[in-house]
Amino acid sequence: MTLNTSGISVPADAIIGYRRDGRPIRPIAGGAPQPGEGVETGEPVVVVPAAVVEPPAPAPAEPRFTADDIQRARQEEKDKLYKRLQTVEEQNKKFLDEIEAQRKQREEAQAEEARKRQEAQAEAKRKAEEDMSAKELLQQKEQEWASRFEQIERQREEERLLFEKEQAFNNLQQYIQRRVGEETNELAPELLDFVGGNTPEEVEASIATVKAKTQAILESVQQAAIQQRASMRGVSPTGYSTTGPMDSDPGTKSYSLSDLRDMPMSEYAKIRGQLGVGNAAQNQRGLYS
Repeated sequence: MTLNTSGISVPADAIIGYRRDGRPIRPIAGGAPQPGEGVETGEPVVVVPAAVVEPPAPAPAEPRFTADDIQRARQEEKDKLYKRLQTVEEQNKKFLDEIEAQRKQREEAQAEEARKRQEAQAEAKRKAEEDMSAKELLQQKEQEWASRFEQIERQREEERLLFEKEQAFNNLQQYIQRRVGEETNELAPELLDFVGGNTPEEVEASIATVKAKTQAILESVQQAAIQQRASMRGVSPTGYSTTGPMDSDPGTKSYSLSDLRDMPMSEYAKIRGQLGVGNAAQNQRGLYS
């Protein structure tokens, strides 16, 4: 029997524990007991030391990386990423090149088709003209001659109408000059521009208006009227036109035969230069000379 550190007797062959490899742990005798120690059995007493417990195995250390290791890993990942991006760009460029090539081929095919279609149309027209009979050609020429004759007739009708209009205009201007000459003593020179009209009746009405205004001026300023009468000029050989300085540019408007036929003389006077008949009237030449 032995005693452990707590003073409890333990048999020498008792198992007090097991090692990690499975071997039993038994008490070890610590030497002869001291006098007065132990139990009264007469048997030797062995002091058992405390059981030795092995410390647990240390946990494996975690791996540690240096700054160079981290930088190297980053560079490797960047290289992998750039390579993938480069591959994607190459594939995208190849795809776009294929699309562009297809577009050019399609446009070239369309242009070639249009060219062939135009050539076919031109050839068909040429053959149709070659196959046209003499009768059809004669009919076509007759239509052209009829159209030309109609155009000539329109021109002659327009010239005739312009001649008549110009003659009526000149007659009206001569009438105005004659009446102004007859009434010159009763018309103020400053008011002669107001004498005019589209018909003899309108001319007479304007002369009456000018005479009334002249009489009113004479009655209000008799002395001024005497001075004006002394310096009064005669009627110009060319007469007084109803056309003002602002009417010298009639524009480029075209007129139909009905417009010319129904046009008032005041309006006709504005467009004579545009129609090219003013010079002919001044030179006493007809439109057909």
